[in-house]
Amino acid sequence: MKSMELAADTPMVFVLEMFPQTFPAFEQIGVCCVSDENMNATIGQLCQWGGVDAESFIAALEQIISR
Repeated sequence: MKSMELAADTPMVFVLEMFPQTFPAFEQIGVCCVSDENMNATIGQLCQWGGVDAESFIAALEQIISR
């Protein structure tokens, strides 16, 4: 299994490259697509823009990855 330590400063594009199954979670916080504008945004930035707690979101991503 692939392994990656997720943190608020992890770029979304790195997460999606390793774990594409996490994209629906990003959609739930308002990321409709990967574009030049958001591809290098960090998990923390995306959570801030979406009004979501980053630690809770990271925990949700880790649950998806561990399945």
